[in-house]
Amino acid sequence: MAVDVKNEMQASPTKRLTPKQRAFLEWLTLPKAARHPPTQGMLANQLGVTDRTLNNWKRKFDLSEEAARMAREAVTEHLPDIYAALIREAKRGNYRQIKLALEIAGHYVEKKERKSTGDVVVVWDDAPD
Repeated sequence: MAVDVKNEMQASPTKRLTPKQRAFLEWLTLPKAARHPPTQGMLANQLGVTDRTLNNWKRKFDLSEEAARMAREAVTEHLPDIYAALIREAKRGNYRQIKLALEIAGHYVEKKERKSTGDVVVVWDDAPD
């Protein structure tokens, strides 16, 4: 009986990972400046695998996408603090923060006008293929 690894990962992304694969995923979720060791090759050595193995895991288990999903989830957890900081700075008169707060609230939409000079020519071919 064949197991569809991609569907298995989508159902429970980290459940089927080995401890080494989980460590690699956690390393991928960190900002590059915070990664220790700093390179994937060094991490491979630390985990006792090859760089190629890490690349295979990344593809096989879609670890880059899972790391991005986890990072988005972390941002979501901090949204109350982020919104509070935005409001605080907007109240202090920070123009950019005021504009962003109004955009988020749906009270401001930037309008861009495009002016064109000259004729517009549309050419199409109705000939049957």
